[in-house]
Amino acid sequence: MIDSAGRTASATATSTTGTPPAPEIPTASSRDYAIVHYKRADGDYTDWRLYAWGDIADGEGTTWPEGHDFIGRDAYGAFAYVKLKPGASNVGYLVIDKDGNKDVSADRSIDVTKTGEIWVEQGKEAVMTEWPDYPAQDTSKAVLHYHRADGNYDGWGLHVWTGAATPTDWSKPLEPVRTDAYGAVFEVPLTDGATNLSYIIHKGDDKDLSADQSLDLKAGGHEVWLLNGQKKYLLPQSAGSAAALDLTTSKAVWIDRNTLAWNGNETAASTQLLYSRTGSIKVNNGALTSTDERWLCLTKSALTDAQKAKFPHLKSYTAWTVDPRDRDRVREALRGQLVASQRAANGAVLAATGVQIAGVLGDLHVGAKDADLGPTFRDGRPTLAVWAPTAQQVSLDLDGTRVAMKRNGTTGVGTTRTATTVPEGSYVSDRDGTRRTVGFREMVKAAMSPTTPGSSRPRRTWPGRASRPSPTGRGTPYAAAGPSTPTRASRGSPPASIPTPTPRTATALRPSRRPGSSTTRTSSRSA
Repeated sequence: MIDSAGRTASATATSTTGTPPAPEIPTASSRDYAIVHYKRADGDYTDWRLYAWGDIADGEGTTWPEGHDFIGRDAYGAFAYVKLKPGASNVGYLVIDKDGNKDVSADRSIDVTKTGEIWVEQGKEAVMTEWPDYPAQDTSKAVLHYHRADGNYDGWGLHVWTGAATPTDWSKPLEPVRTDAYGAVFEVPLTDGATNLSYIIHKGDDKDLSADQSLDLKAGGHEVWLLNGQKKYLLPQSAGSAAALDLTTSKAVWIDRNTLAWNGNETAASTQLLYSRTGSIKVNNGALTSTDERWLCLTKSALTDAQKAKFPHLKSYTAWTVDPRDRDRVREALRGQLVASQRAANGAVLAATGVQIAGVLGDLHVGAKDADLGPTFRDGRPTLAVWAPTAQQVSLDLDGTRVAMKRNGTTGVGTTRTATTVPEGSYVSDRDGTRRTVGFREMVKAAMSPTTPGSSRPRRTWPGRASRPSPTGRGTPYAAAGPSTPTRASRGSPPASIPTPTPRTATALRPSRRPGSSTTRTSSRSA
């Protein structure tokens, strides 16, 4: 087609409709290295190297045609390795010679969220991600390959004891049987049936690692490859090295309104507290998913002397401070599911765990210790109070009528005051579900009873205690009211520990007890 200006244009046009594909969510691994095993028919690996790019650590990239030499030797052939950056997901690679000639022309890659070790064969594009059939290991000895970054092995020896057929004296360690392209090779004859070998690599009184080491011969095999100064073996790699995402644990401790204590991932680019009103945060395929999560940003800091004195068991923890711009949402966050997470620069989640909140609740609700909890009377008029700082809504269910309870933001206590005259139709439910009509004062009297008949153990709950589902679906009680004994002076003390809150509505029901017991029961309902 030609327009009036003499310009040509296509007579056809194309367009794309529909929903574009969702962007891929980055995932991370906790692996330190990617390893490529390479087999050549001639067994000569002198001029061959691994050229790698992608999620590799700073300093690991090379200029073409330089690369990482295949310095290791094993039963398959040779291997080269490259250090990964934190949160690595994918590493591209080529096997090339010194002149840049490719063994296979196509670029290939390793998904290090699934495996950190692959096997390739000369001239073949196929890649194996599982161990090939290696010859059986000689179980009469252990073989330790030791690589030093400085390449200097003079004076370094191996001190052995448990599991060794001939334990050594500290002053006379085993010497390497040989040195190859990887490093020093130690061979240790074992006792019959040995399952572990205890060892220390040292030079005089200088140890490679300060702690005693132990090779698990059953789990790790009889041959390992070590890197100086590192506890983890280069080979064999440990299985299941995915990022540490476990919401069933609570390794982070929120000690006050501004401070979280957590030893997470030191290489993370960012750290944050996530919260969800609906409890929707889950781990899915190495990532965190949610329908309504919000963030509180954290910055790295240090525990003060006062905090270490108050929480001595946390003195070695890393401290994280809540961003001042997010502090007005701390109370809101405590009324939902809480997760501490850390991410790499690409957004991949490196670590995630639940959060312990007893400390921050105590800091926010200091006045709760002076509150009267449970049923109380003033001028003949009853009032019910429950301590429910993590509940999204608190109400009283009395004779089929739900009465809203007012929360005190300072103490976290919800209260409601009923009419002066209370219907005698109030009832309690026995364990088998049978309802028994009693007066309200009788229920109060039962609720105030300090012990179970026939037992001297103090009662552990008060009216207003509720149970509600946890994020994992299991019923987890939270304390809605306080003390273990019913004296007025001690009533109102918050519990020593508060489980992670779940977004539910706390409903204080009619106090109920089974015949012959003074323990009260209430339940909660979803909003």
